[in-house]
This record gives sequence, C-alpha cells and structure tokens, in this order.
Amino acid sequence: MRGVVKGKRWLLLTRWMNLDSQKRQQLNELFALNRRVMKAYLLKESLERLWTYRYEGAMVRYLQSWIDQLRWQRLPPFQRLAQMLADHLDGILNYCRTKVRFGVVATKISPTYCSRRSAWRSQKQNLSFFRKRLKMQATSNSCAEPKRKDRKKFTKVLTRAGIVRDVR
Repeated sequence: MRGVVKGKRWLLLTRWMNLDSQKRQQLNELFALNRRVMKAYLLKESLERLWTYRYEGAMVRYLQSWIDQLRWQRLPPFQRLAQMLADHLDGILNYCRTKVRFGVVATKISPTYCSRRSAWRSQKQNLSFFRKRLKMQATSNSCAEPKRKDRKKFTKVLTRAGIVRDVR
C-alpha cells in the first residue's frame, strides 16, 4: 500500500488530460485506496472550469455550485480555498470581463522589479561609501565632527533607506 501512495504528489497536481495511460492507472489505484483523495482531485479538476466562463452570472452560479459540492466533503484546505475565492470574487469577475494571462502581467511587472533592484543596489553602494567616509574622518580626527555637507547627505540617504527618520 505504501508503494502505491509514495511519490504521488506531483501526479495529483497534474491535470488529468496531461497524463498518459500509465500515470492514469497509477492515479486510479490511488483513488481506490483513498476516497478523500479522489474527491479532492475531482474538486480540483472541476474548479478549472471556473476560468472558462465569459458571463459573470454563469461564473458566479458555477462557483456557488462548486462551494455547495465542497460543503460535505470535510476538506479544510478546500474550505479555505473557497473562502479565499469568495473574498476575491470582484477580481474573479473582473477576469471574466477581461481575460489577462499571467504571462502578460509578468512581462509588465518584471521591469519594475529590475529597476527597484538596481535602485536598491545603488542605494546600498551609497550607504557603504558614506559609512566608510565617516569612519575615516572619525579615525583621523577623533574629536572632529563630519562636515555639515557630508552629514546632511548621509542623513538623507539613511532616511531614504528607512534606517533613520528625518528629524528637522
């Protein structure tokens, strides 16, 4: 029995239509052993239909019937999923109106992340430069305070980085 169950997680995550006959046979053997796994798999497969609807009313009706099917199954992860889908119903209906694929969203967001990363990198370099400069000044003149211009610039960089609050 353990041999049938062991290593089947990726098999359960794969869509039925993408499985070959041997994998389907393994999945059927697993379903024969555990009925709750079969119910969870069928619920997962049926939820896929939600994203094919074009009319909002039909989509809401299907989601409601899916949640009704889930009611007596005693599957807490699916109940949490149903709650999350109900909380995000506006976004789901918006997807029904305007279908935007995730690849398009990723190509739009990716340059933003890259620019943020480079900005953070340059900010870190500025911080290290100012820290080194202040340390050198402190070691050369232990009593002398850093120049006003440098202190102001350093405080500004630290404030932007969120390390120090701007006190004026």
